[in-house]
Amino acid sequence: MGHTFTQGIDNIIETLIAGEGFTEDLPLLDDIIRVRAIQDFTPAQALNFVFFLKRVIREELEKEIKQNKLYDELLEFESEIDELALYTFNIYVKCREQLYQLKTDELKRMTFSLLKKANLMSEIPAEEFEHSDRDLIKTAEDDLSGSNE
Repeated sequence: MGHTFTQGIDNIIETLIAGEGFTEDLPLLDDIIRVRAIQDFTPAQALNFVFFLKRVIREELEKEIKQNKLYDELLEFESEIDELALYTFNIYVKCREQLYQLKTDELKRMTFSLLKKANLMSEIPAEEFEHSDRDLIKTAEDDLSGSNE
């Protein structure tokens, strides 16, 4: 995790300095955000490192900024960091959506298995189960109403 984070931050800073801009497809951020999305971080905790870059830049370059009156350049650079933050949030949300979808799919599989073990459901093909929740519910209802008779 530490190596991934360090490598990602180095790539982010290089991209910021080069002024290349960012796109939705940011492999340099993907690994960092993916790990943070899986961990029990709030969105603010997961993405705070992006905003921390502003403070680091200001503190490290404070003398140069004042001496050379680079305030406009600093604002432009910080705007790039703000844009980066928006992209990282998009990546974070996509990762969380995938995580919740995986959890939902697992819960469905577990529920199906339990219903089947309790003989409350007849056999249905796996493809139909994964793609049609309505059919799953109808099959379970039919089996339940048949066993109540």
